[in-house]
Amino acid sequence: LIGDELRRHGADVQILPATGRAEHTAAHPRVNVVGRHHGAAAQAPAIHLNGHFDVVPVGLGWTRDPFGAEIADGRLYGRGACDMKAGLAAAVYAAAAIRRAGVTTAAPIEVSGTVDEESGGFAGVAWLAEHGILSRERTKAVIIPEPFGVDRICIGHRGV
Repeated sequence: LIGDELRRHGADVQILPATGRAEHTAAHPRVNVVGRHHGAAAQAPAIHLNGHFDVVPVGLGWTRDPFGAEIADGRLYGRGACDMKAGLAAAVYAAAAIRRAGVTTAAPIEVSGTVDEESGGFAGVAWLAEHGILSRERTKAVIIPEPFGVDRICIGHRGV
């Protein structure tokens, strides 16, 4: 779905199974997606927007279907709606809006949807780095629209 949406907005898309990772199995495939909108300097390092699409287990206490994506009173209720489907959707549509506005960026803009963030990121962002998709040569900066609050912009990342 993410790859289809990126393609619809003109990105070149790679679907990248996390082969070689223990987390990636036939029963539970771990598949990442990267879309690239080329800039004026197509080979320049990209601005990379990343979001994960895995979630932690549902847990107790839900009063609505956690996988129902119910909209009520102007709010979307569902597992992962905030962490971090909304941030990933914002990244996809921000890149699309730049393109739709006719703006040619100097650097390419990449958007990735990755797996496994909630359990360490080894089959997700780490796999992209191990395979050179994210690297000093290919990537100028990474923006992760993870929900920290409406007034927080952080440099760096905690955790693995």
